[in-house]
Amino acid sequence: MKIKNIFLSLLAVAAFAACSDNDEVVPQLKMVEASLSVGVNEDIVSKAETIEGTASENRIGNLTALVFNENGSLIAMKDTAAAAGASVNQIAHIKIQIADYAESETASSSKLQVVLIANAKDEVKNIKNVNDFSTILSKGIGEIANDALPMASKVIKIQGLQKDKENWVIEGTSTSYQQVGTTSHDFSDTDVASVYNEGGEVKMIRLVARIDLKGLRAQFADTYAGSTFTLDSIFLANVKNQSLFAGYEAADAVGYKRGAVPAFMPEAGGLIDPTPNAIVSALGKNYGVAISDGGSKTEAELGFSAYMFENITGSYTTRLIISGNIVTPTGVDLGKRYYHVPLKDTEGVRVLANTVYQVDVTINGIGSTIIDTIPKNAAIAAKVEVLDWILKEISHDFEEEIPTP
Repeated sequence: MKIKNIFLSLLAVAAFAACSDNDEVVPQLKMVEASLSVGVNEDIVSKAETIEGTASENRIGNLTALVFNENGSLIAMKDTAAAAGASVNQIAHIKIQIADYAESETASSSKLQVVLIANAKDEVKNIKNVNDFSTILSKGIGEIANDALPMASKVIKIQGLQKDKENWVIEGTSTSYQQVGTTSHDFSDTDVASVYNEGGEVKMIRLVARIDLKGLRAQFADTYAGSTFTLDSIFLANVKNQSLFAGYEAADAVGYKRGAVPAFMPEAGGLIDPTPNAIVSALGKNYGVAISDGGSKTEAELGFSAYMFENITGSYTTRLIISGNIVTPTGVDLGKRYYHVPLKDTEGVRVLANTVYQVDVTINGIGSTIIDTIPKNAAIAAKVEVLDWILKEISHDFEEEIPTP
């Protein structure tokens, strides 16, 4: 029995030795600490044909940098805040781990991905993977302030990292991995300027669009010539309540909001989302001013400007709605009337993030007595100029419109 046990033990040892000889030992890369920094384009956008944002709209009060490995897993996060009224233009010394390399090599083999988020650190604090940006939502539209607009960069892929240098993220024009710029760890403003002397600062994209009413005039025709329009209110309807940080447009499930309007019963196939209690005061403004036939109100007099999230494929088109009363030259009060300006271009593209929509309206008919329908005799003409804060001019003849949600 003992001899048998000894024999079996010898067989087991031999088998183990054979397995050990055949198994490949995969060497583990030694990791070392490195430092990463990034500069932000202070103009937010850098296209030739743009409209400048205000200082408030360009402000980055808080900047969060998220660093992911090549597989998309989060490896580092850092945020920095600006002093009151100031703006962050860089975030420096983000501690990361990269694969070590020999003295004969110039850089690490590690490849990383970087995303910057502005004015939304609480929303992204639990992100663990770069793909999470396609599911994480912004704050609601009613919580958005003009001096803290949520912004996001694209995913920037970097390589060429060095352990004994400060590595600066360079945003290239392609989606492939870009070489980092480098300075000493104890860098100066001049050093940073040399890194970005040909551009490459990370560009931030606002998640919101801005809607401006540039002018409103009355120009009644035919039997209504000489009528007076008393402007009651201007408001946005069908505004997506939240936005994604990647891809931007959120699904209908986030709900729609609108400016304050009287309670109404939605008609079948109506143009306004009927969700109750969906009022956001910043999406509307009340007036009570008369505009005589041939008269107008300027942008300064109207003072209507509002932010909204991207809405391209939603069930409801975002609309600028104007309401007011018409009184004919003979003193007949036609009552409350509504006029719709659907915010989309001639190609059917609707509201895009980081875009300014400048709307100029002429009322030349009696509008609709029902808030969420547009009859053929509504007769309103509007010119919408679309600028990327993209310069694109579009116009729309509402007498030819076939109403759709």
